[in-house]
Amino acid sequence: EPDGTLTAIRQLGNVELAVLLGEFTRDTISGIDVLIVGDVNQTKLQKFITALEQEESRELRYAVFSHDEFQYRLQIKDRFTSNVQLAKKEVLIDKFYILTEPEPTISEEQ
Repeated sequence: EPDGTLTAIRQLGNVELAVLLGEFTRDTISGIDVLIVGDVNQTKLQKFITALEQEESRELRYAVFSHDEFQYRLQIKDRFTSNVQLAKKEVLIDKFYILTEPEPTISEEQ
């Protein structure tokens, strides 16, 4: 269930971007199922992926990047990040609006 997944992802550390794609969206373009960007605890991450694999009854492909590494890959428009941008995906967390647009705020100006 997405709520449980989101809670589990938040507990991994400082997660800036969390995306489900591939198996979760029936889209093969990205080549991965889970993308996480941020500073995460590797042990917690491993447990999270294992639990998710048990839930889905299949092996999942995942990628984890630091903020700087992911930003660099976006800047050079490497194939992986370009495919992630094109892929059908479910964005769970996107603190810096890397893959989503900010919600328009209603201005108070008169």
